Amino acid sequence: MSVTELCHYCENHRAAEANGQPIPSRSDQSTAASPSNHLSPPARAQPHLYCANAALEAEVRRLLGETISARIADSEAQEISANPEPDLKLCRVLTDFGTGDWRDDGITISCDDVARVSRYLATASRNLISPRQGFFTTNLACGARYSAILPPASRAPGFTIRIHRYRRVPLSAYMTAHQLHTLTESIRRRMNIVIAGAMFSGKTTFLRSVLELCIERISPDDRYAIVEDTPELRVEARNLISLLAGRDGDENLASFKDHILNILRQRADRFVIGEIRGAEALDLIEVWNTGITGNFTTIHANSARDVLPRLEVLIERAGGNATRLRERIASVVGLVIYLQRLQDGERRVTEMLEVGWSKDGYEFREVGK
Repeated sequence: MSVTELCHYCENHRAAEANGQPIPSRSDQSTAASPSNHLSPPARAQPHLYCANAALEAEVRRLLGETISARIADSEAQEISANPEPDLKLCRVLTDFGTGDWRDDGITISCDDVARVSRYLATASRNLISPRQGFFTTNLACGARYSAILPPASRAPGFTIRIHRYRRVPLSAYMTAHQLHTLTESIRRRMNIVIAGAMFSGKTTFLRSVLELCIERISPDDRYAIVEDTPELRVEARNLISLLAGRDGDENLASFKDHILNILRQRADRFVIGEIRGAEALDLIEVWNTGITGNFTTIHANSARDVLPRLEVLIERAGGNATRLRERIASVVGLVIYLQRLQDGERRVTEMLEVGWSKDGYEFREVGK
């Protein structure tokens, strides 16, 4: 199938689905065009990495090459980035294998092919790329996050693929015995816990380990509700609601706000938002004030003491009045845990603060020392 035919296929696919008609498959089109219906034995199917549509999957694999696909599927790669060279004709592919450093193995892809891949994945995920906003983010079939940028938002196309490896890491790898005891007691007391850190500090993996502790040893009978924009946590519980939310006007998925309002009708005992980085900050504070306790979330911040001011900024962006909400914020955020990635690559808990309120504002008490 040529690139032009593939684009027509995508358009027909979307039109048929929108009209409630059967979706034409690639085999349907090839069979109709050929007088012979003899088929060769089917090849062993590969798991889809990029999208559910087989034709698009094959074309994206061809354009990116098998090395990139193999790294997404099999290796310890955590991030793959394609950056345009100065001539704007080729993109150089760099890979982070979990060390925080980018490795250059001499892999390049033409900028035209990078643009084609992004447009195909935008079609598969029903993302619109407008001339004013030439970028989008989507979840791939394998669970990785694909973030693309295209002209005119940039001089040349590029992408970043963030791959989420689901490995179980004991909390003792992050914390001292006393810190772990403090965390365990905080969960038992049903304190709301915010896990903070810079990029690549290990917040999501740490939160997954905290949830496993809570589910397996502390509150196995609770009903858990998890909302994420990228399916990263992947925890298992006997009574679990796992939801996927859209961001930035994504019309294909319900918003965080919609999910949060719906969860209030689902009798959740513990509520988790995978990461706070937008308008959902205001919704989180509101739902944490409804009597649901023992909740968890993560946020980017420079230090443990910067977490609440960071929440205030996000609340203001969402149209809330953070100044009026400060006492309410202090009443619902019970514990802040701050993670850092050390020079040797280890991720460690470096601060644990209990949050309080006085007439002078926020109060913090260091715990776990």
